[in-house]
Amino acid sequence: MKRLSDYKTEKEMIDALYEICPEDMTARAIEYDNDGRWRKSREWHVKAAEAGCPESMTELIEYDDEEDEEDEDDMLGLIERFAFETDEEEGDEEAIADLADKSDEEKMAFLKSRLQIDDEDEEEDEEYDEDDDEEDEDELDEESMKWLRKFKEVADGPALYNFTEEELAEDKRIEWYLLAAERGSAAAEGEIVYAYAEGASGAKKDEAEAEKWLAKMEETKNGEGFWQLGLCYDVGDARVDPQKALEYYVKSAELGYGEAIAKLVVRYLRGEKGTPKDAAEAEKWFRKLDESGDQGGLRALALRLDEEEGRDWLLRTAEAGSAYAMEQLILDNKDVEKWTERLVKTGRNREMEELAEFYDDHKRPEEALFWYLKASENGNRWATRKLAIWRIIGKNVEKNLDEAERLRQILIDTAKDVRKQWYSK
Repeated sequence: MKRLSDYKTEKEMIDALYEICPEDMTARAIEYDNDGRWRKSREWHVKAAEAGCPESMTELIEYDDEEDEEDEDDMLGLIERFAFETDEEEGDEEAIADLADKSDEEKMAFLKSRLQIDDEDEEEDEEYDEDDDEEDEDELDEESMKWLRKFKEVADGPALYNFTEEELAEDKRIEWYLLAAERGSAAAEGEIVYAYAEGASGAKKDEAEAEKWLAKMEETKNGEGFWQLGLCYDVGDARVDPQKALEYYVKSAELGYGEAIAKLVVRYLRGEKGTPKDAAEAEKWFRKLDESGDQGGLRALALRLDEEEGRDWLLRTAEAGSAYAMEQLILDNKDVEKWTERLVKTGRNREMEELAEFYDDHKRPEEALFWYLKASENGNRWATRKLAIWRIIGKNVEKNLDEAERLRQILIDTAKDVRKQWYSK
């Protein structure tokens, strides 16, 4: 295998960091997408899909109206990226305002110049446009079907469930829910019960089938499935029944599912959807969440609490161990040293990553470096790759290809664990 020092350019070295496993390639595609560089994004999604990443396969299942809007999306994406990445003191707010009076060609030239999009990217974009004719659209339909079949063949339960929720019409879902459940999606089982009980998601109403899947969830103590079933009765298309939703939330919470416990705390605290306000009941469920230490539930609770409840509840969730609440207190400059120490001890990658990204975006390199290092030490792949990139280009740290190579080796050694972490909360 080539070492980083064997590559000719920094760009090639950085690309090598994303070519370690399919999910890394997808991460690269997502980054390009976030930057408004759609063709580069597609290029990496193709690489990832060919290497076996189901999430990239779904990105290649395109619909007729997407290509028509691509030029406009390119422009909007570049403007958003430019506005986000530049500093007010450079006078760029005036430059953005001036764009309104320019032609599309002048806008694109200005944005590409300021964002340092190279000629190679532009040539690739032009070549892509030239090929975008009727014959290609026919091929695109075939290509989309190819990736749909491949995705259905290889995707695990969570990937199938997410695709069903995000991409399929409500009346086309039952087949996919069944397949997702077969491959291990706990949430899909709750959707299946609701589908057969209420004739939803393209299923015919079948009480016996609904009872069969409900019994299966009982037998396996599927807390996530009961949570999802509660959500269906809370906001579903076929039938809304707040009391039945509450019943399933309680069942899920009794099985220890954190998001359901958080839901009950808020529902009793506020008296939502026919549930009477009951401070004692809210406190009971909060204590259960506190005792469980469930980070997904604690995060969900902190996210749901707003100014209506005040900062006391945010402090309480932080004291109970919520890494997300600690993150918010750090960002609010509340006892930063205390909450930094506590957050590091939780070992929660997600919140460390969010802090690192926040400080990086807001040009506070010392804080960004601290949290990238902590997240990387805790096994966060994204942070480890970011540190390797910094070592390659000399951003906020000294250039050091040996250190970048060491970090790359960590990425290689841990690649086998990426898939099981993909849907972690």
